[in-house]
Amino acid sequence: MTLPPSSHYLWREIVTGAKKHDFKFFAAKMVVGRASIILRNDSSETKIKGFIDELRDVFEKNIKLPKVQQDLITIFGQGGL
Repeated sequence: MTLPPSSHYLWREIVTGAKKHDFKFFAAKMVVGRASIILRNDSSETKIKGFIDELRDVFEKNIKLPKVQQDLITIFGQGGL
């Protein structure tokens, strides 16, 4: 399983809340929750990019976990990975 690059539009949609997802993987839920709170006050490109990188990194480090794979397939689709 290969992760889409951080430039993929769905990473942005997830961290900004434009696309909602009920994460199975708790660490991802925490990153997105924190992003939601912080981006309400500072939605600069730098902050958004930082959360995209952080979320992608959490998934990358845990890619072998079934819940991570399940979340990624739900977000990006089977063909998107």
